[in-house]
Amino acid sequence: MTGFTFKGRFYRYYAPWLFKFFKLKARIQFRANSEDIGAYAAVLWEHFLAWRYQSGAKKINGNLIVPLPWKKKSDKLVILGCGSSINDISNEEWAAIKTVDSIGVNYFYFNDFVPTAHFIELGKSEVAYECVHRYLLNNESRNEPVFMQIRHLFNSGRVLKCNAKRVLLYSPVTMPTRNMNVINSYLQKYYYGNKRLIHHCSTLDCVVNFAVQAGYKKILLAGVDLSNSKYFWDDHPSHDKCKDAISACQEDYAAANWSLDKQSIHATADEELNKSMKCLSLIDYMGVLNRSTFKDLGVVISVANPNSLLTQVFKHADINSFIMNRN
Repeated sequence: MTGFTFKGRFYRYYAPWLFKFFKLKARIQFRANSEDIGAYAAVLWEHFLAWRYQSGAKKINGNLIVPLPWKKKSDKLVILGCGSSINDISNEEWAAIKTVDSIGVNYFYFNDFVPTAHFIELGKSEVAYECVHRYLLNNESRNEPVFMQIRHLFNSGRVLKCNAKRVLLYSPVTMPTRNMNVINSYLQKYYYGNKRLIHHCSTLDCVVNFAVQAGYKKILLAGVDLSNSKYFWDDHPSHDKCKDAISACQEDYAAANWSLDKQSIHATADEELNKSMKCLSLIDYMGVLNRSTFKDLGVVISVANPNSLLTQVFKHADINSFIMNRN
């Protein structure tokens, strides 16, 4: 971990005592029982780390604002993933998406469509680091807001090579647990009306949290397939920009030790992989939210791809019907 300023020489002395304090806080704040108290404390520890990571914003040449600034221009939001079904979107549908707010997730900036903003968690790929600067951050024709996760930049030891005002950094709570008592209690207390975002198993679920915090009640997920690991750039391997995307993705997958088999289920939906990472799969986590939090808040999420694994949780809606209220 590079440049993490609060981990000084006294950290190893006060950290164990601080964790004991979080155990006490968990017992009081969540009325945690003995079996769950360790899991509650671990999440509260992550809450603390999320706050501490903020102190390094200037060191990596970013601009940190809490909460992230956002002005809604529509009552609906389209979240754009990188699944291969993005290539099935027609020109007419892209024109419709342009009329409402939209957020591109991670490598979506390789697509020619310009969303309202981007949410990016930069992996360990050196190609991805160079590409995000070339195609987005230092591209004079692109000026849409870019939100980037600060922890990934810290852990890779990277400094952004662009105007510091170009990137708005965010530091989410990662909530590393599969304990349903902890997850339900934490979501009930912090998912809505809280300045800090929650990231559980994917950038997508963090973007959904941002959308709910921003007040969107109708959200469409497009290009979120999960049934395989194919991306929209895989269909155009001879295109220079897509070549870079393929290389960046391969480097990220290799660094994370994820399967490079394009026919395999997406990593965020892989139950065994998520168990090893101490989190729920994206499908299970969205299911938890949909049965409680979204229902209570009146949030309705739809999925544009009828073959997406998330249709196990949310209803399918084609893009034009969603935007034109024809559902």
